[in-house]
Amino acid sequence: METIKIAVIGAGSFGIRYVESLHSMPGVELSWVCDLNTELCQSVAKRFAIQNFSSNYQAVCADPLLDAVVVVTPENVHRDIV
Repeated sequence: METIKIAVIGAGSFGIRYVESLHSMPGVELSWVCDLNTELCQSVAKRFAIQNFSSNYQAVCADPLLDAVVVVTPENVHRDIV
């Protein structure tokens, strides 16, 4: 089975639900977690053994090894990220 490398942008209450779901899926590797709240981001990365975390979504999206990015942010910033 091929592994899909995914980043999650937004680690708030909805974002953590995505992280939990993706973390439990076979064939999925959570490569990045991103949030403006650096402490939250680091905590989520540690909890789910995600190697990379950042508060800079542009840096996350620039990772050429990613297969997909899940954006789970408030509506007012969602469009700019996408």
